[in-house]
This record gives sequence, structure tokens and C-alpha cells, in this order.
Amino acid sequence: MKLKKIPDPPDRFWGRQLTYWKEFCTLLLAENILDNRDFMTLVSLIDLWAEYDRSQEIIKEDGLFYDSGKMKRPHPALDTINRCRRDLVIYIDHFGLSPKARSKMENVFKSGEPKTKLDKMLSK
Repeated sequence: MKLKKIPDPPDRFWGRQLTYWKEFCTLLLAENILDNRDFMTLVSLIDLWAEYDRSQEIIKEDGLFYDSGKMKRPHPALDTINRCRRDLVIYIDHFGLSPKARSKMENVFKSGEPKTKLDKMLSK
């Protein structure tokens, strides 16, 4: 069911997660795509976004490399950043917010008669 207001965030959210929750839910409400069935996906997206930002801060503080004693190595937070970037694209696509996802939806509705049962459901 589509939601008309921002749902309460999980109790464990604090700081940047609460800010992201409000910003992202506001965006989804404006696009009329905030749905109670997406709650857990939204929670995961916010967790991921916070992890990405925190890893960026770590890199800013510590630098791209660290000295392991024998040689300089890439900071482990770089792996987290790369994983988060990859996963964020998946979550953003889930909500139809990437240019690719929007283009797919526009093509479905421009083509006239829905082609599948899912298309018919989405076109209502």
C-alpha cells in the first residue's frame, strides 16, 4: 500500500541514518513510490548509504593507503566503498530512481497496451 507520510524509522537509527531516512522518504513520497512493502529494502538502503559515507570519512582521515610494516597497502575502507557503490546502484534501481530504471518504466508505459500481467498491474 502506498504511504502518504514518512514512516517512523527503525529505533536503532541515529545521526546520519535519521537524516537519510527523512531525505529519502521525502523523495519517495514526492514520486508517489513510497510503499509499506518496501520498508526493509529502504532500511537496508539507508544502512548502506551510511556505511558508504562513514567509509568515505575514514579514507579522508586516514588516506588511501596504510603502511602494513612491509609495504603500503590500499586502505580496507576502499573495499567497503566499492562494495557500497555497487550495491547502492541495485537499491536505487529497486526504487526506480536511476536514469536506467526510469527509462525502462517510461518505455513500458509509452508502448501502449501493457505486455505482461505485471505491466498491467503497474499501469493502474
